[in-house]
Amino acid sequence: MFKPVLRYGLLAFVAVSLVTLVVQTARTGGVQPSVAVAPSATASRLVAFYFHGNKRCDACNSIERLTRAALKPDTDAGTVEIRSINVDDPAHAHFVTDFALAVRTVVLAEDVGGRFPRWKRLDECWSRYEEPEDFAAYLQANLQAFRMAAP
Repeated sequence: MFKPVLRYGLLAFVAVSLVTLVVQTARTGGVQPSVAVAPSATASRLVAFYFHGNKRCDACNSIERLTRAALKPDTDAGTVEIRSINVDDPAHAHFVTDFALAVRTVVLAEDVGGRFPRWKRLDECWSRYEEPEDFAAYLQANLQAFRMAAP
């Protein structure tokens, strides 16, 4: 007695599922994915890193503030992401060797799935931070050159 009920129940479930699929396909013009598709692992993103340590002097804070101000149009447009990274944190210490950091500075990098095949360290930030216009021009010129050098 239990087997026929189970069999008819399963058949009814399959029939209802097929009818639902046919109706959905007719209504939408095709089967729609039920989950969002993740972006490709090869999609690249431009990142401006600001590297700092646990102790931050006034110059360090100025460089970060000026970087954010200079790149605001790009971050607002979604074409550049700014990441502030404490390299004194053991989880982030690898960036010192990854980008050959001699000083705490700004680095422009192409992020491709968490890897950085292209990057440019902007060490002149330290000699330009006292002149905000010069600093902004330096960052924008390097950003433009970095974009133009993209393969």
